[in-house]
Amino acid sequence: MNLLGGRGGKKKKFGASRKERDEQRAERLLEIENSDEETEEEKDGEDESEDEDINLSLVAMESEIKDQILSMIDEVANTFKEILTLSERRIARLRKGENLVLRSETRLSELRILLIEQMEKIYLNNNRQEEL
Repeated sequence: MNLLGGRGGKKKKFGASRKERDEQRAERLLEIENSDEETEEEKDGEDESEDEDINLSLVAMESEIKDQILSMIDEVANTFKEILTLSERRIARLRKGENLVLRSETRLSELRILLIEQMEKIYLNNNRQEEL
């Protein structure tokens, strides 16, 4: 019986040490997970700062070219208004049966060419066009 009791005591020691080992393993795993989370958070922080830098540079570029783009669009609008005015006058003359003015016809064709050249400088995003 003493032998069995001794073995039983050893089993308890093994059982206790197994629990202790399991607890130690669990603690180590928690430490590893915590350190992994910290490194992931650091990486996320770096990624976010890079994204912010990119966003800031995009905003700066957009603000730089915004005035240029708006002036180009204003030029197109002015050219189109002049084409519209000359076209309305042309149609009115044709309805009355009057002869067309050569100077107005020349100017109209020049403006059409100018409008095409102005519009070639403007590029529109296809996705944005679909939204409009």
